[in-house]
Amino acid sequence: MWWLTVDEFYVRASLPGVAPENIRVSIEDDVLTIRGETASQFESADGAYLMREGRSGSFHRSLRLPDTVDQDRAEPRYEHGVLTVTLPKAEAKRAKEFPVQVIEGPAAIEGS
Repeated sequence: MWWLTVDEFYVRASLPGVAPENIRVSIEDDVLTIRGETASQFESADGAYLMREGRSGSFHRSLRLPDTVDQDRAEPRYEHGVLTVTLPKAEAKRAKEFPVQVIEGPAAIEGS
């Protein structure tokens, strides 16, 4: 899930059972990628499961980011099984002003 506010862009992912050290957040070419790995919490000694719920293994999700966010200031936080990535909106590009160099020369061109 993602949403925008006036100042920030948020991405939220529910990752119950994923250890924080197994979560990776990266941004490349304007794409936010969340990767992780879950391990089975219960192992059966004889390998005979009657019923098993929940997933185990690796996963990844990717989302193209709007060009209005400051990707260098991404802040991922993991709390109670929920990862929230906050990206502040980039400041508006400001016009650059350049000083005009004045070159002094003769007042009149000869031959005119």
